[in-house]
Amino acid sequence: MLKRMILINSANFQFADINLSKEVFFVGDNASGKTTTTRALHFLYNANGEQLGISKSKSTFAKHYFADDESYIIYVFESFFIFTYKKNDSIKRWFSKQQFNIGEIIKDGKLVDFQTILEYIKKASLKYHPKSIEEYTNILYGQNKNYLDFSIAKIDNYKIFLEVFNMIFNIDKAIVTATDIKRANRLIG
Repeated sequence: MLKRMILINSANFQFADINLSKEVFFVGDNASGKTTTTRALHFLYNANGEQLGISKSKSTFAKHYFADDESYIIYVFESFFIFTYKKNDSIKRWFSKQQFNIGEIIKDGKLVDFQTILEYIKKASLKYHPKSIEEYTNILYGQNKNYLDFSIAKIDNYKIFLEVFNMIFNIDKAIVTATDIKRANRLIG
């Protein structure tokens, strides 16, 4: 189960640590970060910034959430975490099977350098750096038997699941038909 999402120098947040271990309800003024936070959460499950319902008139997901090389999103689960960052204008991820410790990322109130973060990630008994979105989602949805420790759910038809999930989750395009709901029920049940 997802416990936390941490944004560092990401979107409009210098640092945000969001507790997701219980039900969460976002309330706030316009432009306070509700949609930004929700999209960062959506990105965990989808992994493709182009399918998050962001208007073409706005900055891309990659530019907005990963403006520089010290922009990170960390998804923290019970026994592992997913570290997301940008390198060479491409979003990258690391799975690391260990309890997440923010003290390894921020020391004395300062963000440590990326190499130190990478060393921390690689200390885990099991770690993996997927090379593509498909490889990442295969692991996340239990299709890669070598990395089932990082699976959040076993979904055989996860590509269809993601289509429906995107329709429901896309904030600007949240129109769901009865057919969409029936399709989702067939996948889940």
